Amino acid sequence: MQQRLNDKSITFFEILKKANDAENPVQVLKDYMTKDSRITPILGYALNPNYKMPLPDGIPPYIPSQHPIGIAPVEILNTHNKMYIMYNRETRQYKKEEIFVQWLEEMAPEEAELMIHIKDQTLPEAFPKLYLDVYLAALGWSREQFDSIVAKKKQQASSVQ
Repeated sequence: MQQRLNDKSITFFEILKKANDAENPVQVLKDYMTKDSRITPILGYALNPNYKMPLPDGIPPYIPSQHPIGIAPVEILNTHNKMYIMYNRETRQYKKEEIFVQWLEEMAPEEAELMIHIKDQTLPEAFPKLYLDVYLAALGWSREQFDSIVAKKKQQASSVQ
């Protein structure tokens, strides 16, 4: 089992900033991903085209929080176990959108903007060094392995229907 980060005060935004500013972003991501298991699925939602959130693209209408980063009531790292709601077919679309806006309104402005990038899968716009191949390299996967897994899942899904 992976350990949690020793420094609980570091936010997902700060982790991505460190990785983007680093000479070797793969190693920085790999280090954080082994320290905190919440980072891997969130990056997957942000970068894996198979997990794009079924929400409208763009910035939803919301009232930005006044909470500083690191002490906001909701932080991206703490939403990792709730993001499944966005993919649950039984959750109504309006409810998904409502929950997403609630998260944004309770996050620090930097993390709210980052959450929109995660939803829209536009993370490289905010952090140019962080794209799918960097994430895959941090996982220890090649693009070929990833494409093979995706193809198998698509084949399994089509054979079930």
